[in-house]
Amino acid sequence: MLDAPILSGRAILHAIPVPAIIMSTDLQIIDVNAPFEAAVARRRATLLDRPLFDEFPPRPVPTPRTSKRRSAPRSRARWPRGRPTRWSRAGMTS
Repeated sequence: MLDAPILSGRAILHAIPVPAIIMSTDLQIIDVNAPFEAAVARRRATLLDRPLFDEFPPRPVPTPRTSKRRSAPRSRARWPRGRPTRWSRAGMTS
């Protein structure tokens, strides 16, 4: 038989050096460790017994209208007569 102490889930949570969280099946925050508090810059007491998505709402999905990245305008300066044909690209004319 092992003589090692049996650790509870919360003891393991607070012993590990990486951010971690324990949640219930309905996504209520049950416990967080100190590295998690530091990572999210929030106090443990303000997070406990709160719904996960109330405390950390999901980011909105960007749509073409709300997206900050826009495609570059197409320039026709390279090809003054429009898009080249395969013959003009090869140096041949039709």
